[in-house]
Amino acid sequence: MVEAAGLVAFLVFSSVAAVVCHHPNSAVARALGPHEWVQRIGVGLIVGSLVAAMAYSPWGKRSGAHFNPAVTLGFWQLGHIRTADAIWYVVAQFAGALVAGVAIFWLMAPWFGHPDVHYNTTRPREPTAG
Repeated sequence: MVEAAGLVAFLVFSSVAAVVCHHPNSAVARALGPHEWVQRIGVGLIVGSLVAAMAYSPWGKRSGAHFNPAVTLGFWQLGHIRTADAIWYVVAQFAGALVAGVAIFWLMAPWFGHPDVHYNTTRPREPTAG
C-alpha cells in the first residue's frame, strides 16, 4: 500500500504546486510574475524536492521509491523485482492514481481547471501567425 499512498501524495502535492504557482489568484503566482517559465521553475523545484524527500523517506526505503509504474516496470524488466511484486505494485499505483484524481477533482475543481493551470498538464504553445 505504500506505492498507492506514495502516488497519492505525489499527485496531490504536484497538483497543489501547479495551482499555487500558476493560478492568477495565487499570491505565489503573482510574486513569480507573468513569465510562465519562472512559474514552471517554481513547480519544478517543488516537485523535484518532493520526489527527493519521498525517495529518502521511510516510504521510499520500504518500497524502493516505486511511486511510478514506469519505475516499477523498469525494475521488473531488469530483474530487480519479481513478477508478482511488480503486478501488485502497478495495481496499487493505479489505485492510488485513481483515488488522487478523484480527490483532486473534488477538492480543487474551481482552481485546477483554470486555463492557466489546465489540470496540471503540459501543453505545447499555440503556433503564432507570422
